[in-house]
Amino acid sequence: MLRKRLIVRLPAGALAIEDALAELVDRAVVVGVYLGRPRANLKPVLQVMDTAGETIAFAKVGMTPLTDELVAREAAALRALGAAPLGSAVVPGVIHAGEWRGHPMLVQQALPVWQATTAPGADAVAAAMLAVGSVGADRRPVAECACWRDLRADLARLADDPRQDALRLAYDRLAPRAGTDVAAGAGHGDWTPGNTAVVDGRVMVWDWERFADHQPAGLDALHYDLQRRLFWDVEPDAVDAWAAGSASLLASVGVAAEAVPLVRAVYLLSVLARWRADGQPPVADLPRRMERALAIAIDQIDASDEAGASSAGRE
Repeated sequence: MLRKRLIVRLPAGALAIEDALAELVDRAVVVGVYLGRPRANLKPVLQVMDTAGETIAFAKVGMTPLTDELVAREAAALRALGAAPLGSAVVPGVIHAGEWRGHPMLVQQALPVWQATTAPGADAVAAAMLAVGSVGADRRPVAECACWRDLRADLARLADDPRQDALRLAYDRLAPRAGTDVAAGAGHGDWTPGNTAVVDGRVMVWDWERFADHQPAGLDALHYDLQRRLFWDVEPDAVDAWAAGSASLLASVGVAAEAVPLVRAVYLLSVLARWRADGQPPVADLPRRMERALAIAIDQIDASDEAGASSAGRE
């Protein structure tokens, strides 16, 4: 990387983003740009530092309709969460939410994540998830949860995509259960080990662009554990191991045993539909493995329903 440089020269008098950021934080700044693998939500993420090299903020700028929506959504989420009691969970404060060159721009405080000395422990993360999930907590049918609304919208975006047949079939099988009440509350929407750090007992969490109110309890826990197994611990049979351990995992965040198959199925279907509708590049055969786990979860719901009906008939 050091052998080739990209130099951007602005016309005389043009306002650079560093100039706008310097005004917002009231000091001269330099920026670093995060680089990552191609993905649907890829956008400029700027590490904002003063001239001594101290990180003072992070800035996100939208560049497509999807990323515009996500940046605006994260700004709203951080403002809402900033006023909520979150226990040990800590979220970035909002320095500025506005526009840059016609696109949403969010500037947020830098959490001191570099002070973390160990990986986040399961108990600490579960406690933080419970605290976030307590915001607006209630019980409601799955059909009235944000993930179900988003799922229907994502499937509509896939109407002309022949690859959506398996997801549509799963939706048709799961839809009759959407009237089932579940515990619900606020949810991060993309909580992973990569956006979590524990410093002095505080669980710092960032990247709130998928935040939503009224999500079924347990979705964040399922997503975190699956991502951990896939991309951090790199387990060979990650999806199968994740499914096998989901009951105890969901119990740790207060999900009743009878709700486990439904919550697991709703998670799998909603995240698969979101990835496909957003145009997320697939990682190896991960979608196929998750679709298989989804079919198994729905089979378990069917078997439970049949067992309950049979028991009621004998009575």
